[in-house]
Amino acid sequence: MSLSFDTVLDQLESGEIYTGIHNSNRRGWFKYCYHFSHVENIVSILNDGRLLSRNQAIREGKMKSDNASQKVIDQTNPEYKDYVRFYFRPKSPTQYHNEGFKTREQLEISELGAQCAVPVFLLLDIRKLLSQPECLFTETSLAGSGPVSLYSTPEEFKKLPFDKIYHDRALSHDEKRSIIGHRHAEIIVPNSLPLDEYLMKIVVRTPAEKETLLALMSEDLREKYEKYVQIDTSNVIFFSRWTYFHTAQLKSEYMRFDLRISQQYLNNSKPVQFDLEAELGEADGTVKKQTIMDWTAKSVLTIPFKEPRDKYDITLKFDNHLMYKGRFQAEDDLPF
Repeated sequence: MSLSFDTVLDQLESGEIYTGIHNSNRRGWFKYCYHFSHVENIVSILNDGRLLSRNQAIREGKMKSDNASQKVIDQTNPEYKDYVRFYFRPKSPTQYHNEGFKTREQLEISELGAQCAVPVFLLLDIRKLLSQPECLFTETSLAGSGPVSLYSTPEEFKKLPFDKIYHDRALSHDEKRSIIGHRHAEIIVPNSLPLDEYLMKIVVRTPAEKETLLALMSEDLREKYEKYVQIDTSNVIFFSRWTYFHTAQLKSEYMRFDLRISQQYLNNSKPVQFDLEAELGEADGTVKKQTIMDWTAKSVLTIPFKEPRDKYDITLKFDNHLMYKGRFQAEDDLPF
C-alpha cells in the first residue's frame, strides 16, 4: 500500500515519529498549518475569501499592513514571493521577533526591524492542504539567500526532520545553526488559495484583540466567522512578548484598558513611550480625535466621560499602528 500524507500525520500525532512535543499541550500543532498577519490584513483576507501570495496581494492592493522584515524580504528569492506561504507550526523565530508592538526606539534596536502590532493566526487543515495537487513543502526557510529543496510527495514528507521542525525547547549555542532554519519549514501553494475550503480556526492573543478583530468586520463577516475565533489562553500559539492590550472594558461612564508593556531593549528605569492616538466615534456620527505625543505607557489606562454615552466606537493607535478597536452599545433593561 502506498504511503499517504494522512499516514505520516497520524504517526506524528501518535508519537510514532519523534518530535519532542508528544504528550504536551502543543500536540495540536500537527493538525494545522499556520499563517499569521496583522489584524487588518486578516480582515482583508476574510473579506476577499482568498489567501494571496505577497506579490499578488501587492498587485491587488490587498496588503493593508506590511509586517514583514525588509531585511528578510530582500534576501528571499523573488520566485517565492509568488507563493502563499504557511508554517508547519506557530512560534517560529520570525514570529518571535515580529509579534507585537515596538516603540520607535525598540524598533531601531531590534534584530529584524519589523513588527506585527496585532497578530492574528489562521489555522488551516494541513491534511487537506498537503493533498492539494500544487502544494509543495520544504524542510527549512525559503527566506534565505541559498537554494532550498522543494518537495511534494508523502515519501519525501516522511523524511522531513520533524524533531527539528517542531523543536520548541531552549537551544544550546551549537544547536542554533542546525535547528532555527528548520523551525521555519514551509508549505506553499502558487498565487492564491480559497480560504473557506481549508480554514479551521482563527486564533488571537487576548480578549481585547478578539474585540478588535470582530469590530473591524462587517456584520455579515462577523456572522460568518465569529464561531472560528478563539483566544490563545494557553500560550500555545503566541509568545506574548511586546506591548499589547489584554482586556478592555467599555462602559457608559468610562473606558478602561489593561496593557502588557514591554521594556525589551530598554533600560528598566526608562519609561516606554510612544504617540497615543484616540478616535471616538459618537452615536450621531461625529468623530473626536486626540493625540498625546510621547505618552508614557501605563499598565492601566482609564478614560472617563463627562457625560454617560449609550453608544460609541473607540479606536486606539500607538505610533499610528492600530492597537484596539471596540464598540459600546448600552443594553436595554426592558425584558421585551
